[in-house]
Amino acid sequence: MLMIGTARIGNEPKLRYTATNDPVLDFSLAFEYGKKGPDGKRPTQWVSGSFWGKRAEGIAQYVFKGQKVLVEMSDVRIESYKKKDGTDGVSLKSRINEIELLDWKEKTQSAPQQSAPEFNAPDGDMPF
Repeated sequence: MLMIGTARIGNEPKLRYTATNDPVLDFSLAFEYGKKGPDGKRPTQWVSGSFWGKRAEGIAQYVFKGQKVLVEMSDVRIESYKKKDGTDGVSLKSRINEIELLDWKEKTQSAPQQSAPEFNAPDGDMPF
């Protein structure tokens, strides 16, 4: 399955390396959908994404929490896990094939940067 959409990065991306030294950039994505509720917010679908290869290593310094991105994802799947409270949870995971930084200028300006809005972990609400 292939999915394309606009989202915000929900945590600080983490660059890691596999046992064979392949670079992987991991981060969560927050996709808004549907109509606004009584609170004025739209529902959010969280997806944990991984961007692989040399491009992931190269882009790592330019992506940040709160940034708006356009992504193409494949290998979208649901995985089960244990929550901190011991109950079962599910998570939507994917491989990111392509990423376009929609507001990358905020990160690369030489002037002092505005701080990105604070977002909660995937169990929390998004403030946008």
